[in-house]
Amino acid sequence: MKVLFRLSAKLISGILHPLFMPTYALLLLLLVNPYLFGVSDLLDRSFLILRIFLMTFFMPFLVVYLMWYLQLVPSFHLPNRKERIVPYIATSIFYLWVFLNVKNSGWVPKPYVAFMLGSVISLFLAFFLNNFTKISAHAIGMGGFIGFVVLGLATWHYEYFWFQWGSWGPWELRLSRVLVFVVLLAGLVGSSRLLLKVHTHGQVAMGFLVGLAAQYLASFFIG
Repeated sequence: MKVLFRLSAKLISGILHPLFMPTYALLLLLLVNPYLFGVSDLLDRSFLILRIFLMTFFMPFLVVYLMWYLQLVPSFHLPNRKERIVPYIATSIFYLWVFLNVKNSGWVPKPYVAFMLGSVISLFLAFFLNNFTKISAHAIGMGGFIGFVVLGLATWHYEYFWFQWGSWGPWELRLSRVLVFVVLLAGLVGSSRLLLKVHTHGQVAMGFLVGLAAQYLASFFIG
């Protein structure tokens, strides 16, 4: 049973890895209202999705892979907080580049611009706090995603939205249900990190607070 729980925790940690959050946020916003991006369908922005995925997941992952390949770190999981310094710096650079590009694009909507700014802020905060404790990056990612749902969608009055499922017809999904679902996922992520014994309760709680606070700051600056 313990083995099953650990495998489930690793699977959850992998699927909801913090580097996936920018891609997930973009997909959610495109599903909610693709017209904000000047298109009528999510697939019409497939190139944007690919670029975001490459710059916010693949490139930071490649940095960690090269560090592991060159035997600079013993594991992809970066168990020691000192091993996270270079990945934090590299990821911050990639995310800052993405933020500047979406901000200056002229057509990427403000909710996503604010989310990317919040991601940059949270990375800088995580880099600073990493000098004192191994703060949970997974919790930061989920805290930021909750902030995105609350601030990026609710403040833009998306109380509900519709999906067109082919022959099944339109399907209504309320934002409150999305928020509950995301909060449950955040709980699963936090529990998984604790079950795997890679973080303490304090490190997980701090991660959620940093992710949320960063999104609030970003929302204030973007307006």
